[in-house]
Amino acid sequence: MKRIIPAVALACLLTIPAAAAEGAGGAQGTGAPSFGPGQPIPEAPANPTQGGIYTGYPYYTAPAAELSSGKLLAISDVEKMVRNSNLQVRALEETIEALEDQDPEEMVAMLRTNYQGLMASIAQLKQAAGALPEGDPMRGLMESNIMILTSQATTLQTQISSVQDNYEEQLDSLEDTLTETKSQLAFAAESTFLAIKSMESSYEDLVRQRVTLGVTVTELQKRYELGQISALQLQESKNGLTQLESGLSTLIMNIENTKGDLNLLLGRGPDVKYSLAALPVITDSQVNAIDYNRDVKTVLRKSTEVREADDARDDAEDQDNEYAERAAKLRYESTVDTVSQNFQKLCRAVTDKRQLVAAAESDYALAQKNFQVQETKFRNGQISQNTYNAEKATLETAANAVTTAQNNLYTAYMKYEWAMEGIVATN
Repeated sequence: MKRIIPAVALACLLTIPAAAAEGAGGAQGTGAPSFGPGQPIPEAPANPTQGGIYTGYPYYTAPAAELSSGKLLAISDVEKMVRNSNLQVRALEETIEALEDQDPEEMVAMLRTNYQGLMASIAQLKQAAGALPEGDPMRGLMESNIMILTSQATTLQTQISSVQDNYEEQLDSLEDTLTETKSQLAFAAESTFLAIKSMESSYEDLVRQRVTLGVTVTELQKRYELGQISALQLQESKNGLTQLESGLSTLIMNIENTKGDLNLLLGRGPDVKYSLAALPVITDSQVNAIDYNRDVKTVLRKSTEVREADDARDDAEDQDNEYAERAAKLRYESTVDTVSQNFQKLCRAVTDKRQLVAAAESDYALAQKNFQVQETKFRNGQISQNTYNAEKATLETAANAVTTAQNNLYTAYMKYEWAMEGIVATN
C-alpha cells in the first residue's frame, strides 16, 4: 500500500558551530579565581595604571544588540509540545476522529441518495431540453448542465465504491500518517532548537569580537590624536567594526526568525518570546551503550523508507510480472543498504564527537592556567589592559568551545536516538 507522508521542511539546519556557551564548569586551579563554562569570568582590576604601564584607555561601549528572552524552553519539552499542540498534528487528529465517527453504511446510503437525486435531475433536464428546438440558447445551457451533473454523478459512484471497499484501509493509512508525522515534526523541532543554539554560539563569539575590536578602535583613536597612525589606518579599523556590527545584526535577525519557526512547530504563535535552556550532557555510559550490529535491526524494522520499499516489493509480487518483481526487490535491497550505511555514520559520529569533547576540555584546562599566569602579571603591572583582555577573551573562547563540543555530541546522539525510532538523518 502506498502512502503519502507529509513532508517536513527543516527550515534551518545551519552549518555553524553548535550550541551556546552554557553548561558544566571546569577544573578549579589555585591562585587567582578560576571559572568554568557558563560561569562568570573575573573582571579586570580597576586601577588604570600598573607599574608605570598606562591601562586607562576609555573602554569602547558597544551598541546594544541583544536577543529576545523569556521563559526557558528545554529541549526535553519539545517533542511533547509538538505531539500535543502542533496544528498539523491536531488537524490530522480531527480528520481521523471525523472519519471514525462516521458509519460507512450511513455514508453509502447518503451518497446513494445524492446519486439518485442527481440522476433524477439529469432525466428531467434531458426531457426539458428535448422539447426545445435545435439551436435554442436555453437548450444549449441545459445540455451543458446535464454534462456537469453527469460528471458529478460519476464522482459519487466512485466515492460509493471507495467508502465500501477502502474505509478501513483509509483509516489505517491516516493513523499511520499521524504517527509518522508526529515523529517527523518532533525531529524537525528538535533540529531547529539545535540550530538556534548554534547561532547563539556564533552570536556570543561575535559579541566578544565586537568588544575586543571596540577597545582596539578606542586605542587607535588615541594614537591617531597623538599623531602615531594615519587617518586611513584609523578608518580601516572603524570599517571593520562597522562590518562586524552589520554581521551581528543579521545574525540576530536570523535567530529571531528561526525562533519564530520553532514556535510554529510547537503549535504556538510566532511572536512568543523565550530563551533556550542548556542542553543535557551526554555521558560516556550512553555513548558506550551504542551497538551498531544490535541497533541496526531495530532501525531497519522501524524505518519508513524500508517499510515503503517492502510494500512496493509486495505490490510487485501481486502483479505477477517477473521484471517488475525483480526491480522492486533490488530497490528494497538498495534501501536497506542505504539506511544501514547512514545509521552507521550516525553511530560513528557520536564516538567522534565524544573525543572532540575531551580535546576541548584539555584545551580549556590549559587556557585556564595561562589566564591565571597572565592575571597575576596584570595585577603586578607587567602587562597592559589590552593584553589582559586578549587573554581573557582566549579563556572565554576555550570555555565556549567546551560547551560547543558537548552540544555537538548531544546533536549526534539525538540523531542516533531518532534513528532508533525510524528517522535516519542523512546529514
